[in-house]
Amino acid sequence: MKSHQKIIIALLCTSLYFLSCSNASNYKAAEATSSTEAASLPDTAMQPDRIIIKTADITMDVNNVEQSIQDFQHMLQAVNGHIYHYEIHNEKQNQTEVQHSFDSNLVATTIAPVGYLKVKVPVAYADSFISQVISMNGQINDFMFDENDVTESITEKKELMLSDAGEVSHAKKNASLEKQYYDKETRESFIARKADFSKLAFQTKNLWFDIHLKGSSYVNKTYTASTENYRTPFYVRATQALNNGWYGFSIFLTLILQMWPFIIVAFVVYWAFKKKWFHRHFALAKKV
Repeated sequence: MKSHQKIIIALLCTSLYFLSCSNASNYKAAEATSSTEAASLPDTAMQPDRIIIKTADITMDVNNVEQSIQDFQHMLQAVNGHIYHYEIHNEKQNQTEVQHSFDSNLVATTIAPVGYLKVKVPVAYADSFISQVISMNGQINDFMFDENDVTESITEKKELMLSDAGEVSHAKKNASLEKQYYDKETRESFIARKADFSKLAFQTKNLWFDIHLKGSSYVNKTYTASTENYRTPFYVRATQALNNGWYGFSIFLTLILQMWPFIIVAFVVYWAFKKKWFHRHFALAKKV
């Protein structure tokens, strides 16, 4: 019985040994991949040239917005550029409707077309693309070109990322395998800083160009069927007239009821004058 127990214990120890070796090899592979990616990034602190993000913005008047967008697409194909956002709007400025015939109306609408493009061009073709845009058939209203020096920023992001990678490697020597592999804070910090660095490095490889297009306004004419001239029927108008008349008469009666004391006084004064009561009263007073 004891021999069987020894055999089972030996098998369990062998299984645990192979399992730990497998986890260690997986962790080494993951760490090696991160270290290789970090080491392959350029050492920006040792480069004599500055690292620049180039941006531009232009607003121009063109004859036809749709045709101008197609022209930009052809220009970008020649320089390996790409339109990553564009919009087209036909803004209605004013609308007028007049009678064109007995059964139709003419609706005239003034349309102001506008377009908006966001493009990226490889840095190697940035100057030539800007030159082509400026020489296009159109009137430039506003133009802006800017170079943002990010050398120190990208160097800082790289060094912070390499520092996190070193902490992951150092943790292997001072902690258990499980803690090394599941060191959440260190791994998340490394991933976030690597993403920031990659984003900034990608932005430096292209010219980022915003293009605003204003097309020539035009009038769009459409014809619509005119509706018949409907009038209110007689019985409806007669009913409304009766209701309005009764309402006016009720207001008159209400006014009379409110003024009844004045009406009684006026009636008494009128009756006295008519009967010559005041005249006889004054005559008797003179005789006395």
